[in-house]
Amino acid sequence: MAGWCRQEELPCTLVGPRRHRSVSVERFSLLLLEFGEIYFEDYSCIYYPNASTESESIDRKERGRLKVCSRSLIFDALDHAYPILKIALRDCKKIERRQQQSGTSSSFVVVCSQYTEMLEGNIVSPHKFVRTEMRCQFSLSYISVDEVLPQIQTLQRASRLLKAEHQKLVNSIVQERHSKVSFNVSWLEDLYEETVVELLGERVTPLVTNPGRIMLTSSRIYFQPYNNVEVEPVLKLQLSELKYVTKRRYLLRHVGLECLCGSGECMFLVLPSPRERNRLHEAIMAQPQVSLSQDSLEEATLNWLRGDMSNYQYLMLLNFLSDRSFNDIMQYPVMPWVVADYTSSSLDLKHPATFRDLSKPIGALNDERLAFFKERYEQMRGTKFLYGTHYSAPGYVLYYLVRAAPEYLLCLQNGKFDQPNRLFHKISRTWENVNTDHADVKELIPEFYQPPGDFLLNLQNLDLGVRSDGVRVNDVILPPWAKSAEDFTTKLQAALECDYVSSHLHHWIDLVFGYKQRGEEALKADNLFHYLTYEGSFNPEFIRDPEELAAIELQIKEFGQTPKQLFTQPHPRKIVVNKQLKLHPLTAMMSGSILMRLLIAVPLQKVHAETLSVLR
Repeated sequence: MAGWCRQEELPCTLVGPRRHRSVSVERFSLLLLEFGEIYFEDYSCIYYPNASTESESIDRKERGRLKVCSRSLIFDALDHAYPILKIALRDCKKIERRQQQSGTSSSFVVVCSQYTEMLEGNIVSPHKFVRTEMRCQFSLSYISVDEVLPQIQTLQRASRLLKAEHQKLVNSIVQERHSKVSFNVSWLEDLYEETVVELLGERVTPLVTNPGRIMLTSSRIYFQPYNNVEVEPVLKLQLSELKYVTKRRYLLRHVGLECLCGSGECMFLVLPSPRERNRLHEAIMAQPQVSLSQDSLEEATLNWLRGDMSNYQYLMLLNFLSDRSFNDIMQYPVMPWVVADYTSSSLDLKHPATFRDLSKPIGALNDERLAFFKERYEQMRGTKFLYGTHYSAPGYVLYYLVRAAPEYLLCLQNGKFDQPNRLFHKISRTWENVNTDHADVKELIPEFYQPPGDFLLNLQNLDLGVRSDGVRVNDVILPPWAKSAEDFTTKLQAALECDYVSSHLHHWIDLVFGYKQRGEEALKADNLFHYLTYEGSFNPEFIRDPEELAAIELQIKEFGQTPKQLFTQPHPRKIVVNKQLKLHPLTAMMSGSILMRLLIAVPLQKVHAETLSVLR
């Protein structure tokens, strides 16, 4: 990981063997919750586990923190050899006060039909689902049970309602609690700062949203979460350091705002409505300290055409301008497969057969498979599409990143890794699948073009299982022409920048960001996806049925989103020239450790500015 970021900046879960982490470090994260679940607060407590006798239960007691969430109770022991215990409220048969002879008690009892154990020994592994009845007790240390138990019981009752009714009740609890919380001005950096606007909102990080209060002052923008899950009680960006303030989509709604500083610090915020998002954006832009770069898409395209930007830099800029963000894994930056040869002993970058046809989407590279898609298209009723899966979705991103970000894949897949036969195992096999499988048309992610390629290595010694052919899944098996993960990504980087790709890349841009992205031109180019993947395909503001809206959001979350369309005319072809490349200021901030930007656990996800080595 040398050269990516300093070791002390990494979360302890990613530095060295997990079992050696200090017991004082918090293990709990929002990734342990279900999508959309709210973490309210936690309490110091003693946990008395299920046992045959009361004395045995007392002997096995554990000190830790009890997390109260909208759909579960979570106990995180101070001793990290003990697993995190998660009890879904819908599985609870009984939650009641434990009465003592004195008539008073700081304890309550939970009886559940099943529970989940996570991170036992502080090692990342699939969650253990224990399907047996359990009776346990929690003794609160510094607060009366009367202040905690009624809310837990209300959430338990809500868990038995239909999904829409449950969400409605949880929303009312959230609104009531949040209305009682105001921004703590003692956390302001400068007491002379003037408040400009204060709003409710959420901070977005991969697979997670966390609610809180947004405060814009004359000097900074602050985010104060309602819970204590963040490393710092308040996150902040200095207005004078802002370089980009960009409106974003979130779940296809125009409610997001991403702020990026020259230092690499960034904050992705989601507001309750487009009106409030626009209000915050206008207020930020009106501050005299804000002086943003005014680069236009036309200027960037011209710089790329004349060779002032590398192919990688230009693609990253297009991703940025089309609503792709490292903070939103549902819209993670997408990059093309450019190499089609993963079996030769050497990689010939001067031979056209080495490369994929960039004028066709992945799904159209195989004529036989394309014929299947077209036949299915003709037989469809209603809104038709060629591909039911997308070229970029959270599952595909984490398919590639399972070794580097296992916690994210466990979160996405309800505590499980995929079957060993379906895990990312061999480059050539993955390429074969995206050419033949009817349900696999995925493109690549930026990490493939950024050495050293550590995401291909099982550095955490994860137990990923054994394939049906008897081979244990470990490091990704590379093509014969690659000596190591670093050599593989370095050669892919060189392939992306070579003359052949440079002179054909405009075709792929037309498909993903341009005029062949949607409508009649997309159909002509065999590039038509499910209608819900496109911006403007529906207006969630007009959907009154919570069940219908939840189903649509689940579709968007799991099956991918098409980037915002940037071009409506054919993209010009790049003129191949050999000249010294200048690093575009935005891509300078976005270069370097892309993978670590996804994983880093500092108050703000930090983008480390490192100069790209375009060709080695």
